[in-house]
Order: sequence, then C-alpha cells, then structure tokens
Amino acid sequence: QEILKDWIETVSNKNSDLDKVTRSTEVLNFVLCETKEVIQMPWNEDIWNEDLQALTKTVQCGILTAVVDFTKQVLHTLNDKTSYEDIARLITQVQAFGDFPETSMHLPRLESLKETVRNRVSNDAKKIEDMVEQTSEFDEIDRLLIQFEKAAILDNFVSQEVSSRIRPLRRLRTDREEVVSGCITDMIEKNDFSG
Repeated sequence: QEILKDWIETVSNKNSDLDKVTRSTEVLNFVLCETKEVIQMPWNEDIWNEDLQALTKTVQCGILTAVVDFTKQVLHTLNDKTSYEDIARLITQVQAFGDFPETSMHLPRLESLKETVRNRVSNDAKKIEDMVEQTSEFDEIDRLLIQFEKAAILDNFVSQEVSSRIRPLRRLRTDREEVVSGCITDMIEKNDFSG
C-alpha cells in the first residue's frame, strides 16, 4: 500500500522529479510482476492459502485501479482548456513512466498522446485561420496568435508542428489586414460607407 501511495503522490505532484516518477513506476511494476507470479503459482497448502490469495489479488486490483484511473485523468486533461505548458508537463511525465511490462500496458500510450496533442495543435491553428478568413477582429486574432505561439513548447512532441504553422498564420493575418485596409481606403476615397 505504501508503494502505491508513493506512486500516486509522485504522479499527482506537478513538480515531481522525473527520475522519481520513473523509479516509482518501476517499483510499482515490480510489485505487479510479483503479484502476478504469486497468483499464477500452483496451489500449495504450505505456502498458499486463501488469505494470501485474497491479499495478493487486493494489492494487484488496487494498483491496477489507480493506474487506470490516472490514465483516464490524463486523457480527460487533454482538452481545449488545458494550457500548452500543462500538456508538455503531462507528456514529459508519461515519457518518464518508462516501458515496464506490467505498468505500461495500463498507463497512457505516449504515441497516442502525441497524436491527441498534434490534433489539438492542428485544431487551434485551424480556428485562427478560420477567424482570419472570416473576420477583421485583428486584436482577437493577435491574442490567439500569441497564445498559439506558447504551443511551441510542444514542438518536440509533435514534430515541429507549431513552428511550421506560426509563420503562415502570421502571413495570412498580415495579408488579410492589408486587404481590409485597402477596402477601407477605397471606401474613404469614394465616400462609399454603405456596406
């Protein structure tokens, strides 16, 4: 129970040392391996009794429940409201879990998380692009661009997706502003403000 408590505290702490995350997950994996081995042992009345079997299954079930709950929490966290910094921290933490056989099959898959983040980055860029094409609210567009630039912290996880999108978005915004300015100038010159 102490091992599980330590792992939960470690992964719940945003400022946990990544080496501690790895070590804690490794220990948890070891306990899962041991419980699996004990459960699969042939029945021997000298060492194996119902109390030991129940205790072993309780320990295993507690660990698996905590790991699955954490995975669900991670997947729930990766929504449109989560800051890019928190997403980067979360992915870094998932990397630190390592590839231990018993725990990794129940923890979030790194490649799956990267794909989710790649989709988030793509959707955020598309929202900005749509806004540039549909409105002339340049203050709001600039605010969104500044916010999107913060996603560059995710570039190592999403194959430089953010950096490759920022420049075209800025160029699109500048081109749109020039078109709007040109239209306003024409309207002023023609005294045509009807619409």
